[in-house]
Amino acid sequence: MSRPIVPGPTYAEMRNPLLLPAALRAEANAAREDERNPLNLYNINWKNTGNDVERIVLPKELTGVQANIVVLSGRTFPSGSMKVGPAYATLAENEAMHHLRPGDRTVIGPSTGNFGIGTAYVSMLKGY
Repeated sequence: MSRPIVPGPTYAEMRNPLLLPAALRAEANAAREDERNPLNLYNINWKNTGNDVERIVLPKELTGVQANIVVLSGRTFPSGSMKVGPAYATLAENEAMHHLRPGDRTVIGPSTGNFGIGTAYVSMLKGY
């Protein structure tokens, strides 16, 4: 039997979390303390609580090249893996097309790596 869809962010809100209403953004940031809180769906983005992207620009003296080499950290993503983004997008698109509803199907992540972990994590938050 189908259950209601657990809402999450739009693609625009994932790109720019400041598009979310301030109260929802604050609730989502507080939800980071509880990995099982569905509000963590709104934390699927590259921004930390200060709305900055966690990154390190490696010094040219270390890399030996003139190009900037930037290392991004995915540790601010729910579950600690950036693969929750593609997993969320896959589920959300199928929900939007009415192909998938919590309670109707079992979701299987087509990976034994981080995408599979992300799929399992997002599925749990969305009630699958």
